[in-house]
Amino acid sequence: SVIVTAIQGHITHLNPKAARLTGWRLAEAVDRPLSQVLHVLSAETRKPPPNLVRRVLKSSGIIRLANHTLLISRSGQEYQIADSAAPVRDAGGEIRGVVVIFRDVTEQYARDQALKESEERFRTLFENAGDGILVAEIKTRKLIMVNQTALRKLGFTREELIDNPIDL
Repeated sequence: SVIVTAIQGHITHLNPKAARLTGWRLAEAVDRPLSQVLHVLSAETRKPPPNLVRRVLKSSGIIRLANHTLLISRSGQEYQIADSAAPVRDAGGEIRGVVVIFRDVTEQYARDQALKESEERFRTLFENAGDGILVAEIKTRKLIMVNQTALRKLGFTREELIDNPIDL
């Protein structure tokens, strides 16, 4: 998805994908401030980021918004997006505007969050199991994981066991 602004930050163009995600048609979006059409927030704090156009103009280079950027469409639909912005220069190298490029990563974000939650559940179960558990990498025969119960029963620290070879 692509949105282009003039140097003042008002939209001059948005492509059909940007129109679909933002909920704004090109004719409605032209001459509106970028922040009105590309309504983004931090997914973690629900606060808007600093003015993107000003940041690009100040740096004169590519700006990537923080991970966990949330786009709120005109209808209120929320999308996780990955995005960046860069200056638009004329033939003489003068900055004439800003181009914002973003893509919908909602499904990828949901998969990553589910994986993170699954890993946290596994870690909790592993660490709190009543039985001692030691996990070794078969190829190297080195311990790669040891839970608290095993450490307590064996009388070692994690540092004393991890990355040490064992006989299988």
